[in-house]
Amino acid sequence: MAVWCKLYINFQITSSDADFFRKKYKRLYDIIVEATNKDKALAKRSRALENEILREKITLEKVKMDETEELTKVKKLENLRDSAEKVSSIHLCVLSDLSIPQDLEFTEQKDTMSKFELSELKKLHEELTISMKQVQKENRAIVEPVFESLREQVRIDPHHFH
Repeated sequence: MAVWCKLYINFQITSSDADFFRKKYKRLYDIIVEATNKDKALAKRSRALENEILREKITLEKVKMDETEELTKVKKLENLRDSAEKVSSIHLCVLSDLSIPQDLEFTEQKDTMSKFELSELKKLHEELTISMKQVQKENRAIVEPVFESLREQVRIDPHHFH
């Protein structure tokens, strides 16, 4: 039983005071429910953004690994090309049947694409991080004033009972 009900039953406050407190507590309860719902929605959005950032980080790591692998292949092919250039013209004729220049060109193209994808993923990661921080800031901006208002409303005016 609410405190104001006990006070009313014991004739310590008037009917109008009891009605005032009932309305006040009802309004406070509604504000708390609304603030809680907003907080839950913002927390859900924040979690969704965090999950999206995590997915992008995983993708970024995969791209980095692919890039490292491609760089290793490029290095090997460049070394092979350098070795082939040092061989006499007879050996060059034999090696010309191999597709080393084509492989090198293809690998260089893949390397360029990987670098581009990496830069795009870094930009996306930064944008998502900024967005998540903004959502958290908005959450605080919405919830803190409501809580402060609730704190102010809960304080009882001592002159109200006189």
